[in-house]
Amino acid sequence: MLENGPPPNLVTNNTFIQCCCLSNDVDKALHIFFTMTSHGITSNRGTCCILVHGLCKRHLPRDARKLLEKMFRDDNGVAIIRSLCLNRKVGSALL
Repeated sequence: MLENGPPPNLVTNNTFIQCCCLSNDVDKALHIFFTMTSHGITSNRGTCCILVHGLCKRHLPRDARKLLEKMFRDDNGVAIIRSLCLNRKVGSALL
């Protein structure tokens, strides 16, 4: 796909990641995520939610936590804190 047009943006990548997670191919979803971030595309809370849900669905909560920690370090936690606050979990956001 990269050879035939413009590179995928965040929305396109999130769609691919979600399709992979829905078909239980979390490994491919993570590959897309890491490729996306290596190309300078910043993840958002949608990306975070999709991947965490996919990992937990496969009974991989430790991997989900590691991914959350990585995302938190990469963007100083802005997306995660915003998501927690929007979901009325301000106490968790402050930790």
